[in-house]
Amino acid sequence: MKESRCIICGNRREGLEVVDDYMIGLIRWYKHKTHTEKRYRLVVCRDCFEKYRKARRGYQRRQVELLILGFAFAAIFVMSRPLLGVVVGSAMILALYALSQLTWMPAVRMPETGKAKEK
Repeated sequence: MKESRCIICGNRREGLEVVDDYMIGLIRWYKHKTHTEKRYRLVVCRDCFEKYRKARRGYQRRQVELLILGFAFAAIFVMSRPLLGVVVGSAMILALYALSQLTWMPAVRMPETGKAKEK
């Protein structure tokens, strides 16, 4: 079994497992190519969960805010010059999405509870 490491504090601990997404895949690929990978199982420990949850909510909020801002700028550009506006607007959306990734925080797998979920 792989050694578990908390992504917040960096200590060897057990906790909620981090979901492998495209950013983790990119980081693991880079570390493999540079021969610096440690093959840890990434988790969020119980002590760091509140700090993680606050950072994850902040990341999600900033991502939505920047994408809305990007679409607003794109709409303004398209109204002023339709053909050029699509190109500039698309570039603006991509740039703001990339900017939102600076505060990236991965998701964790939440344990299933025995209770039925209410709709």
